[in-house]
Formats: sequence, structure tokens, C-alpha cells
Amino acid sequence: MEQNFFRREGLRIKKYFFIALIALLIFLIAFHISEEIPQNADTIIFIIDSQIDQAYLQSPLAKITADSSHGSKIAAIIRNRSKVQIKALAVENVFGQIDQDKYLEALEEVKSYSENNPDKNILVNISLGFSEKDSQAEIIEKMSSPNLLIIAAAGNNNSEVKIYPAGFEETIAVAALENSKKMAASNYGEYIDISAPGVLAVNQYLYLPSLNLSRTIVSRGSSFAAPQLTALISKMLAYNNELNPFEALEIVKTTASPIEDELYQNSKLGAGAINSNRALREGSPFYFYLTLITYTALFIFSLTSLIILWKKFSFVSLFIFTALAVIIILAQPFLIILYRELGFRIILFTIFMLIILSQLVNILALYYFKNTKNLNFLLFLSYYLGEKKQEEIIKRIVLLLNSSAKHSEEIIFKKLSRGINPKKDKIKLKILARLNKVPLEEIIKSLKKNKLKAYFIGEELNKTERNYTDRAVLTAELIYYLLNKDYKKQELTAQIIGSYQDELLLIPLKNILKKSSAIINNNHSLYFILEILRDFGFKAADFSQLLRQIFQASDDNWLKYYLLQAYKELGKEDNDYQQFLNKNKQKLKEPALLALENKEEI
Repeated sequence: MEQNFFRREGLRIKKYFFIALIALLIFLIAFHISEEIPQNADTIIFIIDSQIDQAYLQSPLAKITADSSHGSKIAAIIRNRSKVQIKALAVENVFGQIDQDKYLEALEEVKSYSENNPDKNILVNISLGFSEKDSQAEIIEKMSSPNLLIIAAAGNNNSEVKIYPAGFEETIAVAALENSKKMAASNYGEYIDISAPGVLAVNQYLYLPSLNLSRTIVSRGSSFAAPQLTALISKMLAYNNELNPFEALEIVKTTASPIEDELYQNSKLGAGAINSNRALREGSPFYFYLTLITYTALFIFSLTSLIILWKKFSFVSLFIFTALAVIIILAQPFLIILYRELGFRIILFTIFMLIILSQLVNILALYYFKNTKNLNFLLFLSYYLGEKKQEEIIKRIVLLLNSSAKHSEEIIFKKLSRGINPKKDKIKLKILARLNKVPLEEIIKSLKKNKLKAYFIGEELNKTERNYTDRAVLTAELIYYLLNKDYKKQELTAQIIGSYQDELLLIPLKNILKKSSAIINNNHSLYFILEILRDFGFKAADFSQLLRQIFQASDDNWLKYYLLQAYKELGKEDNDYQQFLNKNKQKLKEPALLALENKEEI
């Protein structure tokens, strides 16, 4: 029966492992698709800004700091949220200042690219602003095209006065938000098209896009709101190639969230705050289903992993699972780097190789468990492995201790005396209870010290086949502690005997009851014996007449209560069982009467 239980448990764990593996594969495939789609989009983003380090154009994980250039921060925001091609147009002069002539040259370059690539969707992010508009008005107007969208920062003067290019009708002006309201410095007005968060926050120790637990504010301003819209529209175009930039923009506007600011009520913060998930779902049903599959697979993988850990490690699994989750969250950026460096196929191959390796390790571990004689190491492993492996290790330890010429259980005793964890001590007690020569004194002492119930000891005693001599010695020791003056030792011994139920114990128990007045010094021992007999049930049926004799000779109502409780289990086969109960019910007083109340036989 026990082997069948462990076999069933093993099959369940394998089933959960298989489900977890399938969920992980689905997650990786869905994630891979979500990474590949934007890279194949017919969209290009131009960033017209200060000098940009090439690393921020290529990797979403390039570390940015407070000292990074303005253009690098813009590029980092876009690359973090979008995988489409980015082209940087630096408009700084040799003194590190924005040069208006270079700015106009950059606009001309974008215009030329648009004319030469009519099938490309072109997004231009301009997080710069000029007070005068005449020099750039003509070229901005000429750049007008269904496939070209200019997104510009509204500016940071806390004013309705327009700056350019955000102030042009041909461009999309983006205001900045902070804590769901207009950022204090951000410009506003009826020319604003939409708003987005204007806080660039990164952790100094981690890389974007990690789920950082503590963040250091690097920069604020509408400069960092505009690229969020740019990245969102580029992603929408990647997932739905039937949209053009202006159609995507309209979806962003219709799915925008209200802003808790009076200026929004007065139509001075545009359509509201961009809602990326809602806009992407509205713009592409495929994105919605892909995201649903990705997170569902991740949830199933996490849940089944937790179940597997629980089956193997019980409560310790919660700490293991939490630690692994934290490690994965912190390592998220590096895992993305690994994915992009190795590629999808190599990662799948690595996963399968790890599975094969884990199975080999498992086979080697089982071989080691079956052959090692290192008791300390086996005992250490038993604390942390699942029930099936723990059972195998306990069997191995018991085999070593039973076959040893020395009293090897002293190793267990020494560790037991230093134990402060009841769960660990319980494992050690299971080992001691399975020895041929059971150290009952140590077991009872440890049970008492750790305030453990003793029923499991009886179950463990039954798992070892002992010769008659060992059984007789164990019986004698159990009877000794059952008659002990220490009430707690009596109680623990009664629990052991009640679950052990070796019929060899019935012989001394019957002799004790026959000579109870001479042997038993207190009624507690007698009560415990009667409770033990009730646990034995039909095995102790020949005690029924002896119980009736003691019942008739006693005036103690508490003793009669325990006698009747035992008799109701042992005497059911007596011909006059029902008559005996009916007859004595009329004469009984509480508490003895309680033993016969609310029972069908009365």
C-alpha cells in the first residue's frame, strides 16, 4: 500500500513536470514571436536630438545614468519599448549645443528619406523646441504625408505659449504627466494632442527593462513623454501592418485614459493619458491573444512549479519559490540579453539538455543513496527532499544502522539532542522507531521535549519486521513506560501502543488487568490501558468478559466510563452484549452514563 502511494505521488509529480515543461515551451515560443514581429516591421524611427551613443539604438538593456546625453535617454526609452529600426540624427554643434541649421538639415534628411521610401512608415521623434517657427515651418509643411508622423515634446515652461515644432498643426504635441496629473513644468494648451508620463526613472544598479524594486529619478520633462508615444505607435504598426501612423494615432487617442486634472477638463491636455495595453489590444487582436497566451503559460508554469516544489519540500517550497521568483525578476535583463545573444533554438536545445542532465543527476543520486554509508550526509538530505526520496533515505539509514555491529544510533542521538527543529527531529524519530532494537527511552524523551504526538511512532514501528526476542524486549519496555509515574510518559506510551497494536502486548495487558489492584498504583494507568484496548478493537475481543468483571466490581464512575468505552468496541460479539448495556444503563450515573448516551445500541 505504501509503495502504491509513493508510485501515485511520483506519477502526479511527473504529470505536473510535463505540464510545466509544455507551459514553459509555449511561453518561450510566444515570447519569441513577440520579439520577432517588431523587428520585421516596415517602420523606421528618426530621433532628432543631441548626440546619441550607438548602444542605446541597438540594445534595450544599455545602462543609462544621470550623465547620459539627452538624446541617449530618448533613444533608451524608445528602444526599451520598441524593436523597430532607429536612426539617430544628432543636431549638436562642436560646443554641445543644439544647432538650428543642423536641425533643419535633419528635417531635410527625413523628408528625403520619406520621398525615396514611400512604402515605409516613418516616425520622427523631436524632443527639442524653438521659440520661433518661421525657419522650420515650410519644411514641416512639406513633410506632410500619410506615412510620416512627427511627434514633438510640448516643452517645459508651464505655459500655453507654443514652442515649435510641437506648435505646428502638422505635428503631434505631447504634454508630460506625473502622478496622473500634468507635470508642473510641462506646457499645456488646446494644441496638445495627447499626454504621457514624463518621468524617466531607472535603478542605478539594474538595467532597463527590469522590474526594479527601488528606482532613482534621473530626469523629468515632456522630452521623455514624446518618445513613449513614438514607441507605442511603432509597436502598433508592427503588430498590424494594415495601419498607417495616423490611424494608429487615432486608436491611441480613443483608448486614452482620463486625467485627474482641471486642465484636461478644459481640453488643454489633449485626448488624455496614453494607455499602451488598451491601444495595442484595440489596434491588433493578434497582440491581445499573443499576450494572453504568454501570461497564461507563464502563470501555469509558475503554478505547476510551485506544486512540484510543494510535493518535494513541503513548506520550504514557499521560500524556494519566492527566492527563485526574486532571482528571476532581478536577472530579467540578463535573461533577455542571453536570449538575444544565443537565439531561440539554442535556448530550446539548452532546456532539453538540462532536462536530460537533471534525469542523469537523479539516477546518480538514487544510486548514491542506495550505496553510500555516509549517515550524516543521508540524514542531512532527508530534511530537504520530498516524501518519496525522504522515505528511500530513511530506509537506507535504517538498513545501515540495523546492520552495524556498533551502536550507530548514537550518531542520531547526538544530533537529536541538539535538534531545535521539530520536523527534523520527527524524521530522526522515524529512523529510531524502525531499528530492530528500538531505543524507546530516547524516543519518549524526545517526544516529550518537542511536544510531539506519538501516534506516528507506532506506525513506524510496524514498518520493521522484528524477531520474537526484539518484539518481546520492546513489549516489556512499552509496558514499563505505560506504568510509569510520569503522566506524560504514560500518555505518549499509550499513543504508541494504540497505533502499534502488536498482539504480543495483549498478554501482559491482560495480566495487568487481572491483578490491577496489586500492580497499578494510579487510575491513570488503568484508563490508558482501557483506551489502548479500544484501539485494538476486535483483536482484543477476548478481554470482554474481564472488562465486565472489573465493571461489576467497581464503584468508580470514571473507571466505569472507560470500561464501557472499551467494551463497546470489544464485546460486540457477546451474545448478551445489548442486554448488558441496557441493564446497566438504568443503574449508571455520570460520567459513566455519558459512555452510553446517543448510541444506536441503547
